[in-house]
Amino acid sequence: MPLKVEFASPGDSLAIDTLSQEVLGCEISAVQLIESAFLCLIAIDDEKDTIVGFLCLDDEPCGRLGQTDDLVDVWADKVSIMYNRLGSTAYVKACLSLSSYEFEAVGELLKAALLHVSFLSTLILVSTSNITFSEPGLASFFSRETASGVLVPETPHPLAAEELTRARPPSTSSAPPPEDSSEGILYLAHRAAIVPPLHIRRARVEDHDECEPILLAAAKLFPELSRLPEWSRPEESYALARVVEAQDDNMHVLVAQQSRRGFFGESDESEMEIVGILIATSDVDAANDDSLVENFDLHPYDNFLPAEDYAAQWDEAQQAVYQRKYGMAKGERSEMRTRLRNQERRRRLEEMDREDRELEKVRAARAEVMAANAAKAQLTTGG
Repeated sequence: MPLKVEFASPGDSLAIDTLSQEVLGCEISAVQLIESAFLCLIAIDDEKDTIVGFLCLDDEPCGRLGQTDDLVDVWADKVSIMYNRLGSTAYVKACLSLSSYEFEAVGELLKAALLHVSFLSTLILVSTSNITFSEPGLASFFSRETASGVLVPETPHPLAAEELTRARPPSTSSAPPPEDSSEGILYLAHRAAIVPPLHIRRARVEDHDECEPILLAAAKLFPELSRLPEWSRPEESYALARVVEAQDDNMHVLVAQQSRRGFFGESDESEMEIVGILIATSDVDAANDDSLVENFDLHPYDNFLPAEDYAAQWDEAQQAVYQRKYGMAKGERSEMRTRLRNQERRRRLEEMDREDRELEKVRAARAEVMAANAAKAQLTTGG
């Protein structure tokens, strides 16, 4: 059953609460967890498109929701100091899965959590129930570390209680614990139990059949990074084998292996499977490989060029930048001159229009004066 793991979002809260109702018999307020917890992940059945698992991690000491009480939470806060490592420890606040998906969902969720948060080295789970038989999915990763014993209200610290017990004579009565008592159990899961370390070695020609599917799958996602050298004739069969066979001091091919047996015990070579491949070489023609220059900033590494070549390339690039900036500045100045000339031309035209209007006013005024004088002279002559 293929499962995929994603970050939980508030839109998943209804499905998560439904899952907790089915598994725990109560809701866990998924919205608040998603918004406030350190990390929340969901496991999805890809075929049915349904949420079948939920994991919530917190970086503050806490018990498991729905499976602890206030007494156990107080005990967990005190005793976890011995196991908590700042920045590398997280607490399982919730881990839910449908019974039919228990092993797959729990394994994928825990693995995804540690892969997403690379600095986590230990997960702590505090619960009132013994998960050894009730939850074998969790029990396959978590080991029981310590237990609180019977806790009753206002019980002192477990260490102090142990000292008091040694100081008092042993009781011969077999009275049952109070009804409001509880018992906490602390479990630990280390990174190596969830994400087993890989074995790295030099590749061999006989690894070709195992490595080729990995290379083909990578070519779909990262075509430039999975491209084999041209001299290996990558379009032909067994190109990868030719690369492996050509290893020397300037080129190494490494493979990463993991055990087919999973987490249980060490495996010999026949039980290891290849899960990754790396080709490392010092012969990189970055000057002619546009994909490297276009996709990566190689200046901190001198563009993978000899120092003198990189210095010449740098000077050439600086000169090109200077010429480009000079051309841009020259174009801007030319444009500014044109704009100023246009502005001056418009200003001059406006002045000429204003002068023409003034002349028209003067001409009209003179015409009126002359007409008035002519009329006056005519009246005088007639009189």
